[in-house]
Amino acid sequence: MQESKEVHALRLERLNRGWTQQELADFAQVSLSSVERAEQGRPLRVDICRRLCDCLGKQKPQELGLYCHGMHKESRDDSNPAEETEDAEPPERTNALAEQLRPEQDVPEAEATPLHAALSVPARPHVWNVPHQRNPFFTGREDVLTRLYEMLHQTNSVVAVTQHAVCGLGGIGKTQTVLEYAYRYAEQYQAVFWVKADSRENLVSDVLSLASLLHLPERDAHDQAVTIAAIKRWMHEHRAWLLIFDNADDLTLLHEFLPTDYRGHILLTTRAQAMGGLAQRIEMEQMSQEIGALSLLRRSGIIGPDSTLEDASERDCTVAKELVWQLGGLPLALDQAGAYIEESASSLQEYALLYRQHRYEFLKRRGGLTTDHPEPVATTWSLAFARVEQMDTVAADIVRLCTFLDPDTIPEEIITEGVPASNSSLDAVTLDQLRVNQAIEVLLRFSLIQRNSETKTLTIHRLMQVAIQNTMDKEMQHMWAERAVHAVYRAFPSTSLTYSASGYPHRAVQILRASIYTDQEQGNKASLAPALWNLAVQQQVLGRLFASEQSLQECIALCHDIHDTFNEAKAHQYFALLRAYQGAFEESSRHLDAALSLFKGMGEQVPEGVIWAYRALCALLAGEIPVALGAAQYARELADIGQDERDIIRAEWLLGWVCIRLVSQEEERAAELLEEAERHLSDALRRCRQINMVDYEADLLLAWARLHYAKCDKQEAKAFTTEALAITTRSAFRVLRADTYNLLARLELEDGNWKDAMSYAQAALRDASCDGPLYCYKPALEEAKHLLERAGRIAAELSQ
Repeated sequence: MQESKEVHALRLERLNRGWTQQELADFAQVSLSSVERAEQGRPLRVDICRRLCDCLGKQKPQELGLYCHGMHKESRDDSNPAEETEDAEPPERTNALAEQLRPEQDVPEAEATPLHAALSVPARPHVWNVPHQRNPFFTGREDVLTRLYEMLHQTNSVVAVTQHAVCGLGGIGKTQTVLEYAYRYAEQYQAVFWVKADSRENLVSDVLSLASLLHLPERDAHDQAVTIAAIKRWMHEHRAWLLIFDNADDLTLLHEFLPTDYRGHILLTTRAQAMGGLAQRIEMEQMSQEIGALSLLRRSGIIGPDSTLEDASERDCTVAKELVWQLGGLPLALDQAGAYIEESASSLQEYALLYRQHRYEFLKRRGGLTTDHPEPVATTWSLAFARVEQMDTVAADIVRLCTFLDPDTIPEEIITEGVPASNSSLDAVTLDQLRVNQAIEVLLRFSLIQRNSETKTLTIHRLMQVAIQNTMDKEMQHMWAERAVHAVYRAFPSTSLTYSASGYPHRAVQILRASIYTDQEQGNKASLAPALWNLAVQQQVLGRLFASEQSLQECIALCHDIHDTFNEAKAHQYFALLRAYQGAFEESSRHLDAALSLFKGMGEQVPEGVIWAYRALCALLAGEIPVALGAAQYARELADIGQDERDIIRAEWLLGWVCIRLVSQEEERAAELLEEAERHLSDALRRCRQINMVDYEADLLLAWARLHYAKCDKQEAKAFTTEALAITTRSAFRVLRADTYNLLARLELEDGNWKDAMSYAQAALRDASCDGPLYCYKPALEEAKHLLERAGRIAAELSQ
C-alpha cells in the first residue's frame, strides 16, 4: 500500500544516516513524538514537515512520505496495514511446515537482509508461539529497538551471531521492548519462539514444547536430551528464526539449551548485569519525562494511542511529567498509574494528589484488566528482595541501608567506612572490602542497585526505597534510618561545604539528607532551613533540577513559618539560578530582586554582593552581556569589602567570562578585552587552587578554554576543556559538563570532525536534559541542538 512505502521513505532516510528517532528530532528541532507520528504515516503540522525536509535535504514532503495537514486525501492511502494484520491469527500449521521452513542450504549464501525489510508492515511468521498480544500503548524505546536491530543484523557471514540480552531492574520494560521487537520485525523471521526462563521448570517445559511446534519426530522421545538435541539441530540447519528467553535471571540455566553454530537470533531479558560472556548486553534506562508523560497520557486514555504530547492540554502535560519524575520513569509504575486513572475515571491531578498520600498502596495495585505483567511494582521488587535475603543477608542489609539514603549517588564509603558496630549483618562489611563486593554482586544479579565503578557510587530506584521501607514496621524503619544517619556521619565527618568545595557533591547531598532527617526528628526548624537550600544547591550541580525546586519550595515555606529572612533570601538566590538554567529569565530576575530586598531589609552587605554575582551569572546565561558586566563589577567591589575568597574568585571568574563574551560585540577592543579576561581568570585560578576549591576550578578551566578559543588557539582550548571534563565527570557536575561537551563539539566541528562533534553534542544534550523539558538546562540544551543540526547538515551533505 502507498502508506507503507511512504513510512518507509522517512525511516530509510533516517537509518541510512545512522540516526535514531531522537537524533532526527534533535537535528530537525521537533519533538520525538512528531518523528514517531511521521514514521507512522500520521498527519503533521506544515512547519514540522518543513523542518524534517530541511534537515534531510528534501524539497517536498512527499519525498519522505510525510502527510501534512491540508494535503489532499487522494495523495495518500489512509488504510493502516499494521492494524489490519497485527491481531490476525497465524496461518494454520500443516505437515508442509518443513517445506515452509527451508533449511539453510536452500538459501543463497550471499543473500543479505535488505534494510527496507526491517521497515515493512509486520506479518506473522510461519511458526509463532509468542504468548502476549502486542502492547497498543508501547511508547518510546526507539534507541533500544534500533540498537537491537543493528546488533542482530550486523553480519551476513557464516559466523554465528552471539546472544544479546536486554537488561535492567524489574518493571523497566525489558519484556515489552523485546515483545515490540518481535512484532515489529516479525516478517523477517520464518519462526519466532518465546521461552519463559524464570525457573528451570518453565524453561524445560517451554523448550521441549518447541519440538511439537516444529513437528519434529523426536518430540515424543522419552529422553529429554534427545528432544533438546533435535531442537538444536533444527536451529543449526535453519535460518531466519528468533528465539527469546524471557526473564532469564539465572543465566546458568541457559547453557544446556543454547544452540551452537546457528544462523538465527537469540534474545534474553534479564535482571542480571554480569553476562559472563554469555551475551552482549543492552541496558534499559528509565523513561525520560517527555516519553514517560506521553506513555502515561496514552495509557490513561487521556489521549489516543497514536496521539502526541501536542494533543494533550498544557496542564495535563505538566502534571504527567511531574508524575514521571515521582515514579522514577519506571514503565511498569506508569502503566499502573495509567490503568488506575482509566479504570477509576480519575484525572491526572486527582491521581497525583492521591499518590503523594498513598504511595505504597498504589505501588501494590495492578489494573484489573491487565493480563501482561500482572504483578505490580511492589510485588515485583519484594519478591526479588526476598530472593536476595535468602542468598545473602549482607546484601539484603545493604539494600535496607540504601533505602534510607539519597538514592541517586550513594558513595560506597558509607558502607565500607561508615557502618558502625551493630547487631546487623553489616558488622563484617567494615572489615572486608571483598565481602562488600560479593554482596553487591548479588544485588547486581537482580538489578536492585546500579554501581558506577568510576565514581564508586551506588544508585537505587526511589520507588524501590518506598517498596522496601514498607516491608518494615515503624520500629524497624526508625532503626535503619538511624543507622543510615550514623553511617553517613562516620564516613564523612566534615561539613557538607567541605565536600562540596572539594568536588564531591554526592557526599554533600548524603550529609545534608542526614542533617535534614535529624533536624526533622528533633523539630529543629532553624537548622533545617539552611540545610534545605544547601541541598538544593548540590542538586542543581548534579542536574537534579526538579528535586532542587522541591527543596527550595520547602525551604521558603519553612522560612515564612519561622520568620527566617536570611535563609529565605538565600533560597530565592538559588531559585533565581534554577530558573536561569530553565531559561525563565524574567522569573529568575524576580527571585534575585526578592533576595536583594530581603538582604537590604536586614542591613547585610556581604550576602548582597553574592546576589550581584548571581545576577551577572544569570545575565550571562540570558545573553545580556552589558547587564552581566555591570553586575560582575559591582560584585567584585562588594567582595573586596567582605574579603571572602569564594566571593572574590566568583567575581573574578565572572569578569573574565564577561570580557570573553564582549569580544564578539566590540571587535575593535578584542585584544584589550582578551588581555583583561586573562588577568581576571589568572587571579581567580591562582586563588582557587590555593584553597583547593575544586567546585570552581572546573568552571575556571572551562573559562580558560573559552579564552583560548576566542584567541583562535584551538589546541590549548581543547586541552583546557579536556581537563575541565575530567573534573566534571569525576564530580558528576552534570550542568557544567553539558557546557564542556558543547565546547568540545564546537572545537571538533571547526576541525572538520563532524562525527566526534556529533558525539560530544549528543552527550551535551543528554546532560543538559536533566529532568526533562521543563527541568532542563535550557541554554546548553539549545546550543547542543544547534551543534547537532550543524553536524547533521555536514553528514547529510557527505552522504549525498
